Amino acid sequence: MNILQEYTIEYLKKNKRNSIGIIISIFIATILISMFVMHVQSSRNYNIVTIKNISGNWHGELFADTKGEYLDVVKNDASVESIMVKGNWYTSKFSDNDKRPYLILRDLDANYWSDMSEKNSILEGHYAQAPNEIVVSKQLVDEHPEIQVGTVLPLEIGSRTIDGVSVDPRETLNSNEIFVSEKTSDFVVVGIFDAITSSIMPGYIAYGYLDHANVLADDNLTIYMRMNNPKNIFSELPRIAELAGHKKNEYGEYILKYNYNLLGNEFLTFPPDDDNVVKGKTVTSFILYGTALATIIGLFVFIIKGAFYISIQNRIKQIGMFKSVGATPKQIRQSVTFEALILTIIPLPFAFIVSYLLYSNFIKINNDITKQIFEQNFDTSYYHSIEVIFNFTTILLCILFVWITVWISAYLPAKKVSRLLPISLIKNHTLKTNYKKRKKSYKSISTELVRNGFWYNKKNFRTTIITLTLSIAIVGTYIFMFGSSDILSELRMQETIDYTIKLTISDGRDMETEIFDAINNNNLIESSVTTNLFKGTTLISDAQTSSEIQNKGGLSAITATNSSVLKQDDKYRISTELWALDDESFNQYCISLGLNPQDFYDIENFQTILYNQIPDVALEGMHIQSEKTIPFLNVNLGDKIEVSTNVIEETDIPKKVITYIGAIADKLPINAMNNSNIYKTLQIVPSSIYKQILIAIDDNEVSGYKKSTAYIVTKPENVSTFCNELNQICKKHYIEGDYNLWDIDSFMALNEENNKSSMMMMYGIVGAFALVGISNAFISIYTSLRSRRRDFAMLRSVGIDKQQLNKLLIDEAIYFSILPIIFSVPIFILPWLATLYLQGALSDILQILPQLNYIPFIFSIVTTAGSVLMAYFIASQNIRKDKIIETIKDETI
Repeated sequence: MNILQEYTIEYLKKNKRNSIGIIISIFIATILISMFVMHVQSSRNYNIVTIKNISGNWHGELFADTKGEYLDVVKNDASVESIMVKGNWYTSKFSDNDKRPYLILRDLDANYWSDMSEKNSILEGHYAQAPNEIVVSKQLVDEHPEIQVGTVLPLEIGSRTIDGVSVDPRETLNSNEIFVSEKTSDFVVVGIFDAITSSIMPGYIAYGYLDHANVLADDNLTIYMRMNNPKNIFSELPRIAELAGHKKNEYGEYILKYNYNLLGNEFLTFPPDDDNVVKGKTVTSFILYGTALATIIGLFVFIIKGAFYISIQNRIKQIGMFKSVGATPKQIRQSVTFEALILTIIPLPFAFIVSYLLYSNFIKINNDITKQIFEQNFDTSYYHSIEVIFNFTTILLCILFVWITVWISAYLPAKKVSRLLPISLIKNHTLKTNYKKRKKSYKSISTELVRNGFWYNKKNFRTTIITLTLSIAIVGTYIFMFGSSDILSELRMQETIDYTIKLTISDGRDMETEIFDAINNNNLIESSVTTNLFKGTTLISDAQTSSEIQNKGGLSAITATNSSVLKQDDKYRISTELWALDDESFNQYCISLGLNPQDFYDIENFQTILYNQIPDVALEGMHIQSEKTIPFLNVNLGDKIEVSTNVIEETDIPKKVITYIGAIADKLPINAMNNSNIYKTLQIVPSSIYKQILIAIDDNEVSGYKKSTAYIVTKPENVSTFCNELNQICKKHYIEGDYNLWDIDSFMALNEENNKSSMMMMYGIVGAFALVGISNAFISIYTSLRSRRRDFAMLRSVGIDKQQLNKLLIDEAIYFSILPIIFSVPIFILPWLATLYLQGALSDILQILPQLNYIPFIFSIVTTAGSVLMAYFIASQNIRKDKIIETIKDETI
């Protein structure tokens, strides 16, 4: 060990207070960096597990059907690790129920059951493991309680046909269809899985077992696969599709599907020539995490650098003496780096333990809240807890990032001092070489001493002031940015959700009369509007759009960023929704617009009220909510709109009807009718005319496209009572999956539960940074005042008494407390105002300010000022006890 290292160790022993200050800063830095690394690793692992639970553990899919004769070709390909196979859909006549007469089955092979997501939804029993075993939906068991795990079902297997032609087992029920029986087989129910389907699909879902040995050459299979090398999938999957007999589409491409989420998150593999959404999200995540890590490292470099700066200045004369006897700048830097290494090693084990305990406890609370939310509101089949990842890689990354932080913090002041001449170091005792006397004078000598002391020691104080400023600014950012976001969301919800209960019927039929009467003839209800919705499409050209749309790039710009507009030849297919109001509500709506309701009851020429407004957002992809709207289409009264059931281009024979624009409205009868930023048109008609329109299209054909919704307004105290009454009536007429009941009370309770988790996370982050700022302020001020003991002793030697010294220190403390508050306010206020401006919410500022929770902000200011005053008080006790002559002589402390 060389002389400089021995001196460094001896110095650390004699200057324990300064060393402890640096150790505490490194300890806190290690805790935050460790928690950050654990969070990144745990989040990535959680995302990957979630993707596998929801969509399955596969890399690519032959999306078009693959004939059974090619099964071995795909399975035995050298690039394929394993395949997961789904067989044909087939039908069993199950009952005489007019809504669900069938059991609709599909067989899955062993790999599919073990690697894909269906097994996660099994509530009871196990998945099928033999050709005569099936897993049935909970919906079937609920409606047929005689069927349980172990029940043997003799099933009549066959085909649904219309005029002798087989139809897809999942097709909407047609009054003209008949079932043709082919065979009868016995199946054992071995499991029950959680699945709910609307009765638009006329049967219950069940899954069986697919044995590859039983696959016929003409069977239509859906094949998923995992690759030996996932990074090659974008070149290998088209090659396999060609070997499997697939044909290219009109664009010269095979119809394939990739598990972009899994490929991107687990293997960082993205399409070579495609601006993939997952790639964009991954790159964005890297940027955000990198920025967060750089911010944490930069913050602690500021903090720890100041402590090393003071440490170096305390022994600057000795460093000059070492340089005078031959120590090189490199050796001086190595000496400081050696000090940093010792001070880093000491707190690491304790910091790792504390960070693991803190993060584990946070994750446990978060998991408990999330699980509770899932159990009360969502399907728990795919729920899993976040697992804390703390392994050898975590430790190595933490050590690396902590050492980078500490090394930079020590290197910067060491580099500066190593460049100075020995005589300057020995003579000046300071790193300051450019001190200039301040010209401004003050009436009070103590005020002038405070200002001159700050000016002369500005680099000592700068780090502490910056840290305190950031600490207060982070708390202020949370209070104003996140607090105002929650308040704005509630304000927007009050504006857009103008009802307390919503009932949606999605079985493809009209609402039952008893339910309609219960809604319209109940004393608990203040008002209600019953609607029916048919979602169709229409073709338009770019020239038919408004000038506002054309000025923003037209429909071609929309198709680049929004999937709701599809290019088809030289035109574009957009959504057009037919909304039917019950006749009474429609008549009131017409009167509110100054229209004659009778003009819209023509059963031959269907006249509609067109709502032709869309949110005024940039078409290039900005998603900031805007209250301002602009016209979508350039249309006039009397123009016709061709409404089609053709949702996508590949639909074979679309059904169409012509409607005419009878009026153009700039407001909706219900705000919820326009519940998205999708580029679409809304046509509003009376319910009686709506039924005629569906007949003109073909009521059987459109049953899968329509739904009924009732928007109900009750007094707040009646929401729960009427919701329960309505639910009981719905159960009499509809089966699970055919209706959905929403109420404002449950919605608000869910929001409150969701906010608990996010608030806990934010308070943790804010608290950590506040702790860093306060502890660093205490340590920096305490160390700085101790380093100025000689200065204070000299002031006492020229006549400053105890009272004047106290006033001097109090003035410094107040000055130190006020500056961070002044500096921090613009840091969070200006971005907050800019965000409100971009959201178009500056006009709401007077509503936001009274509702913000200022307690954490006030607490942050009080604790910051308190830590400053406490540091000054403790340090001043020692300063007042110092003997003047001994302190002036003691130049090395």
